Amino acid sequence: MLTGKKIIWDYYTRNGNLATCNHKDCNKVIKCVSGSSSGLHYHLRNKHNVNLLKRLVEDKEAVCSLESKRIVNKTRGPIDKYVIRNIDDSFPAVVARLVALDCLSFQKIHSSYDLMEMLKLRGYNNIPKSSTTIKKIILDFGLNIREQTIRELKVWKVDGGVFSLTFDEWTSQKNRRFMNVNIHANNNVFWNLGLIRIKGSMTYDKCIELLRQKLSAFKVDFESIFSITTDGASVMKKVGSEISTNHQLCLVHGIQLAVIQVLYKILPTEDASTEKTEDEDDDEEENEDIETFEIINEPSNSGMATIKHLQVAPIITKIRQVAVMFRRSPRRNDILQSHVKAEFQKELSLIVDSKTRWNSLLIMIERFYEIRNCVRKTLIDIQSEIHFSEKELNIVAQIIAALQPVKIAVEELCSRDVDLYTADITLKFMLDELAKQNNILSNELKEALIDRINQRRTILSDVSYYLHEPRYKPLNTENNYGVFHKTSKVEILKKLVDIAQKYSQEPKKSYEDDVIEMESTTLTTEQPIVELSMKEKLKLTIKNKRLTDAFRNEPKTTKGLQSLIENEMVSFRNQNIRGKYLSKALSHISTVQPTSVESERAFSAAGLIVTKFRSSLGDDSVDTICFLRAFFEKQFK
Repeated sequence: MLTGKKIIWDYYTRNGNLATCNHKDCNKVIKCVSGSSSGLHYHLRNKHNVNLLKRLVEDKEAVCSLESKRIVNKTRGPIDKYVIRNIDDSFPAVVARLVALDCLSFQKIHSSYDLMEMLKLRGYNNIPKSSTTIKKIILDFGLNIREQTIRELKVWKVDGGVFSLTFDEWTSQKNRRFMNVNIHANNNVFWNLGLIRIKGSMTYDKCIELLRQKLSAFKVDFESIFSITTDGASVMKKVGSEISTNHQLCLVHGIQLAVIQVLYKILPTEDASTEKTEDEDDDEEENEDIETFEIINEPSNSGMATIKHLQVAPIITKIRQVAVMFRRSPRRNDILQSHVKAEFQKELSLIVDSKTRWNSLLIMIERFYEIRNCVRKTLIDIQSEIHFSEKELNIVAQIIAALQPVKIAVEELCSRDVDLYTADITLKFMLDELAKQNNILSNELKEALIDRINQRRTILSDVSYYLHEPRYKPLNTENNYGVFHKTSKVEILKKLVDIAQKYSQEPKKSYEDDVIEMESTTLTTEQPIVELSMKEKLKLTIKNKRLTDAFRNEPKTTKGLQSLIENEMVSFRNQNIRGKYLSKALSHISTVQPTSVESERAFSAAGLIVTKFRSSLGDDSVDTICFLRAFFEKQFK
């Protein structure tokens, strides 16, 4: 059993002030205020190797000692380690995770000795020794997960929810083209439906058919789709017009086009009427903006763009030349790193950009500007003919300052929790930051971005902003750059009525019809009420009371759906409370994605699966593995 304070005093003598005591052997003075003995035990344990608080083996019911408590505190981890996660540990789920998340091939599952032994240690016996069997197990498991997804989508639809789509196309290592489809609901809920193979030319009617085929596999039809988000290809624009739904063009794609237009003097040609035939080459049939750039070899002598081009292009070429020089020469790089270590106490290498990716250009010049003094010293040491003046460094600082807000805006727009409302805030922040700089490069970027945003921003953005800001007023001032809040309240009302008519599950009747139906329902339910039990009478009374109160609270003078929404808009402005139709509209609009980046994430994941070593995977296998990877990533998030 544990020893207590009575025994501790066999080693100590209390002084007259009762606040201190002396050890009998070493005469060490130790505080013991209010009879506390923790310091006494600590001295005994560390100086005299006497532990009066240790738990005796035979005492099973003794409480934990102070030492054991201290050990527990040291090993205490995050609280989520005490939560039992609902993870499927069946053999099909395990091998599916190994293939989808860890990117192992079917053959590795049974050919790796160590992996087989670890699976056996986990209790999995009779592990298949055939790649075909492993593949069948994973495909069957994928079918089960699809059924689970179908049930989730059905529950969402029953609750009155609508969906929005993001989709795009991708070419694999084996030069096979696939289309990825994602379904988005509100509250940042989404489902990646995997990939579907594109065979032949990708015309707009084939795109619609593939889209319908993929959605029907998950029991979803176009009537449940509120909006689609795609890039700016003419095929995608045609698809948006043909399926008669809201169409949002990817905002990030527009920013990409604007930056490329400004920095690289590339003018994209957009032709929404371009149609593709079966005889056209697949490389030319997509007709996407970024693939139909016309490079201007000789810039014109007029306009701000020419001045900006002449200032920016030479310095970027010079920085790239210096970066390549140091990357290719270990001797020169060693001299550079000696100066870098002296200033930063660590190695920082120059970075070479990719000429087709403006964000890598920003990374290159940011690193150069960070170690610019070290680079200038090294260029002198190696007697290079390349030198950087203060004027050139100022231009570099302007380029960085102009591209940084664009980069930050793109990163925010690519996050999964962004919607049209936050997208508007992000875009305006980006334009405000560029306007503050007021130099040639920032002004040119601002104008190009305004043009691209205008092409891609829809009325839904203004409706979304209104549903968050009850004091919304249409503006057309310089502060809004002629982009934001252009829609009048009359147009917003029309759009809200259109949303309520198309996507409301309730019958579209006038207020008088509802009152008549309510009165008739009340009369019919009063006849058999005596035959009901007391409990049933109470429930029916409560139900009728709620219904009559709901109709009593409705304005008696309103007629039709438009009048109801108008009254809700007035209430929203005065009391900042959204009514039923405004709340429903906000719920629908929040499903709209400002970008198609979710498909790009799916393509990045597919690139890890369909490598040059696994380029022979069948279409069904690629679809199932990508679908399962998205499912597992969502599960472990």
